[in-house]
Amino acid sequence: MRSLINSKFFKTFFLPVGFLSGTIIGAGIFALPAVFTRGGVFVGLSYLVFTSIAYVIVFLLYGDVILRTTGKHRFVGYARKYLGDIAGALSVFMTIFEMIFVMTIYLVLSISFSNLIAPSLDPLIPLFIFWVLGSATIFLSLRRMVFLELLVVVGMIAIVVFIFFLGFGNFIEELFSGAHIPRFSGNILSLLIPLSPILFAFGGRVAIPSLIGYFNRPKTKENVYFIKRAIVGGTVLPAVVYVLFVFAVMGLSSSVSDDSVTGLIGVVAPSLLFVIGALGLLSLWSSYIIVGLDVERSLFYDLNFSSLIRIATIVFAPMALYFFGLQNFLSLVGIAGGVFLALEGLFIIAIWVRMQKKLKGSPLLISKYSYTGIVFASIIFATAFIYELSKLS
Repeated sequence: MRSLINSKFFKTFFLPVGFLSGTIIGAGIFALPAVFTRGGVFVGLSYLVFTSIAYVIVFLLYGDVILRTTGKHRFVGYARKYLGDIAGALSVFMTIFEMIFVMTIYLVLSISFSNLIAPSLDPLIPLFIFWVLGSATIFLSLRRMVFLELLVVVGMIAIVVFIFFLGFGNFIEELFSGAHIPRFSGNILSLLIPLSPILFAFGGRVAIPSLIGYFNRPKTKENVYFIKRAIVGGTVLPAVVYVLFVFAVMGLSSSVSDDSVTGLIGVVAPSLLFVIGALGLLSLWSSYIIVGLDVERSLFYDLNFSSLIRIATIVFAPMALYFFGLQNFLSLVGIAGGVFLALEGLFIIAIWVRMQKKLKGSPLLISKYSYTGIVFASIIFATAFIYELSKLS
């Protein structure tokens, strides 16, 4: 075991792939069984493949931007440098609103996981407790603590493993017994239902700078190869996990709930429900803190807001969105994925294209002739964006 941990493969592949995958796999996984059921399993699997390819391309483009741009920048800084001040300002508000939306999604999911522990409890009680604990902890001088990110990864992995072992065997039995597996209904509008939630499930752009930093000392051709390999592996692995999770949830319950977990009540033993609920709440709590810290950092560094405004925004904005009626988990995930993350993907593509025109030299992580893949990724993100805007109008 010690020789494996100290091996080059472990350090250059296993660790970085696990880091990127752990960042990607989050709340979005719980939306996938419902959208696979509504859109059809084959349609969902197709989008999963298309989206994973699109994100591999976009993450490679973003990594290429980081490697070839001198100086240290945030996503907003790259937008300003290559697209101008207006695009930079738009990217600030886009990322802040995206993160506040994600915090609202965590609030909604906190009720779902609390129901696994105490289904008879008024949902506003666990919502309020989660909100108070999460908001208070953000301001206790916590700064990107490793154990918080570890809690997220461990919690999510444990939940996925639990549900996989409980339900995947049932799905395989149903598949070979000829039981009904959700198929495309023929309604053309339902064809796009899975796209935005799947985009949300692959959001992991924030991990790319750290991944680059892990390998980029010293900057060698070998390390560039390791970066590319880690990005591809770290993006494909979540797709595999998502497929197994979707099939396991379908195998557990004939009626798949929007959040995947509510439908487990009455199907899974109460003791296991308690464990899943506790792990889910712990993971959501730590995620809520991490995202809240990112919002605070953006409000401070990018907008130079005062402490009072930063506190008020982080504490009250997610809860305000909830009480304004944004309580539907799938709708929130659709907006976050189809609007904010789709725009983010299009921004990264535009940044890379603009950088390619400005800088001399060939790309490091992607071929300069890979425009077919870039156009493909652009179509995926633009389609989700247009679809979600049409639903909002």
